[in-house]
Amino acid sequence: MSTRVRVTNVSTHVGEEILHTLFSFVGRVQSVKHDESDVYDVEFVDARSVRAAEELSGTELGDRAICVASEDRANASASSIHAQPLANPSVVASMPHTRPAQHSEISRTIYVGNIASHVTDRDLMSIFSECGPVAYVKMAGDGIQPTRFAF
Repeated sequence: MSTRVRVTNVSTHVGEEILHTLFSFVGRVQSVKHDESDVYDVEFVDARSVRAAEELSGTELGDRAICVASEDRANASASSIHAQPLANPSVVASMPHTRPAQHSEISRTIYVGNIASHVTDRDLMSIFSECGPVAYVKMAGDGIQPTRFAF
């Protein structure tokens, strides 16, 4: 049985150190090697860690959901594992008049409503930065109304 998993669809914001930390929760990591732009190999000391590591497949890390497969499965299904940024397919399908470059940004944008009028864009940036990188906050509505909304 293999002691290695192949991790694909890894964000450019994620590196070997972050992957080492993540996978060390499921077993003792011997090494993390970067093969291609978004592909990493994680080698464990014990083969039993591989099964637990595969359970991390689908974990959102950075701006993508990683795919984790044992070396055996990764080789068998290499053609079915492709890098894809997180995106809501139903949202992307409803955007026929936008440029493809905008699809990723739009699908990662969230709506926040019922915001107290005294809350600022910096307050929201601070709150949501705890969940991951925030590119920007756009506040809408005027401060005279009791509530506002943001994207």
